[in-house]
This record gives sequence, C-alpha cells and structure tokens, in this order.
Amino acid sequence: MKLDSQLYVGITSKRQFKHRMSCHSRRWPDEFSITILEENDDRSVIERQEEYYIGQFDSYEQGLNKTKSGKGCGHNSTKFTTSGYVYSEESRQKMSESALARAEREKHTNVRSESSKKGWAVPGVREHHSAIRKGKRLRAPKLSDDKVVEIRSTWADKKTKFDNSTRTINDERRTKNKSHKLTNGAREFAKAYADIYDVSVPTIYNIITNRCRTKIIPSI
Repeated sequence: MKLDSQLYVGITSKRQFKHRMSCHSRRWPDEFSITILEENDDRSVIERQEEYYIGQFDSYEQGLNKTKSGKGCGHNSTKFTTSGYVYSEESRQKMSESALARAEREKHTNVRSESSKKGWAVPGVREHHSAIRKGKRLRAPKLSDDKVVEIRSTWADKKTKFDNSTRTINDERRTKNKSHKLTNGAREFAKAYADIYDVSVPTIYNIITNRCRTKIIPSI
C-alpha cells in the first residue's frame, strides 16, 4: 500500500520477493508498506485469492491494479488474459493505427475487412468465439475429468512409495556424478504412468502437481 492509500494486490514468491519489491519501488518511487494477505503453495488457489482481494479492496477501480483478475498487459503466464483490462484511448488509437499500417503494408486492408465481416455474419463463428471468451472447451480433452481424478488419486496412494524410491535413484546419481540433475517422486510417477494413459510425461506431472486441470471446464 502506498502512503496515499492507493492499494495494489499482487502475487509473488519468496525467491522473487526482493526483485518484485525493487520493481515496484522503481515504478512508484513513493514510500509504501507491504502486507502479506495470504500464503499458499497452490498457484491456482493464490490466483483465485488475488482476484478476490482485488475486488475486496476495490484496487481495480480505486487502486493500482490494471485488471480485475490481477493479470495485466504483458503478463507472461500461459493463463494470461486481458479480461477486464481497460485500454486507454491513446493505447486503442495506437493499436488501431498499427493494425491499419500492417494491413496496408500487406495490401489486404479491404480483403481483411470483408473477410472479417463475412466470418462474423455466420452464427456458428460468433458462437465459437463467444465460447472461447467464456472459457469453454472447443473439443474434448484427451484425458477425461474422471481420468484426471483417477490419476491424482493414484498419485496420492503411491506418493510415499515413489518418494522413497527417488531417494535411492538420487543417491546413485550423486555417486556417479555430483552435478547430475536430481529427480523427485512426482517426475518418476509421471514417467511410470505416461504410457499407461497414453499421454506425455509433462501432462501427468502437471496434473499431479496441480499445474493444470484444476477445475472442470464445460464443453461447448
């Protein structure tokens, strides 16, 4: 919170905390105070809480947050969204001029305009893009929601076993090469079950570490 009482709600980690505060200090050179509202290792929970606190403290309308969700322009997250972001008139004008200049360079100004109009005139196209904006699936995922639950349940049952076996693997690796990259139980579980579910190792790993499929998304 800045001394003029303007609030900013954001997410950071212990490792990045000093760097984040340094960035804020350069952006807002005035003195400001810091309050930790909540701590959690689950990124999806923290992101939901960030949006909750932005609403709770009204830091979008009356503070320094640029979006209601907390994810601002230029955010490099795979979950980045501009939902709720209000571009200034100056930014909108620059984007419009840039798009027109790009189209003019490619000599497709009228072609693009007519193609866009024809596309949006088709009800199916409008419904398709509307569904995307509402966060719905465009096609069924390779793993059903039931399979995701099954994988997480299996991981919960076998976590201790894989964690213990991983210690042995890491000890052997240290013996051969002290600089060898170590593994963990989640990665070994993912390697063991990727073929069973006919998906990639990262897919299984991201599911059991809650990096994806953390909520049920309705299909179109």
